[in-house]
Amino acid sequence: MITIVFLCTMVAAEGQVRGIVVDMSTGVPQRDVIIYTNHNEVDTTDWKGEYVFKEPFEWAEASHPRFLTRKVTIDEMKADTLRLLPLVNELSEVVITAKRLEIAPAITMGIAQAAAEGGAMAPKGLATFDFFAPLARFDKSRRWVSKKERKKQREALENY
Repeated sequence: MITIVFLCTMVAAEGQVRGIVVDMSTGVPQRDVIIYTNHNEVDTTDWKGEYVFKEPFEWAEASHPRFLTRKVTIDEMKADTLRLLPLVNELSEVVITAKRLEIAPAITMGIAQAAAEGGAMAPKGLATFDFFAPLARFDKSRRWVSKKERKKQREALENY
């Protein structure tokens, strides 16, 4: 009796394809990724990034607004982990339409005269030293990408 139940579960589980969807650069499981197959079966990943398909299929496509859409074959889906490449917001072209600002000659003469008299010189000494400059490293609004993070992103792009 136990062997019959075991064989039935083996036959039922044989056609299933299950796995996890993760961010390629960080390895964090992603929720709400919509995956649909060529046989019109659709699944959305849960909070652990898991998906399950019961019917056999040839290919599937995973999409999410924060990631590039990826089309994979059944062989790639059987690898248990589907890695998605995050979208990087880049501008392909920048067009500037503003007119050039014209500076009145009287203003430029005043600047030149003040510079000649030495009035436009910056003060010297400790007044120009910024004591808080080392703390700027922890400011999230002026965040830079570290060398380690750039290397990780480059590897993710090469292996995509």
